[in-house]
Amino acid sequence: NEVRDEIRSAARRPWKVEVPEDLAAHEPTPLAELLTTETFEMYQAALDHLPMRTAEAVILRL
Repeated sequence: NEVRDEIRSAARRPWKVEVPEDLAAHEPTPLAELLTTETFEMYQAALDHLPMRTAEAVILRL
């Protein structure tokens, strides 16, 4: 029973793997790039629905 409990416990713990700095990727992932593009497109679409002065105010605020 103790062995089974230890196996179950180990299965629930996340694995910690260190990635050497020279192997780590520093550029955004394809998913991150897609989300950035989609977010910008949604932001632009929302601005297009605002009156010009309001859209300018939002842009200047950011």
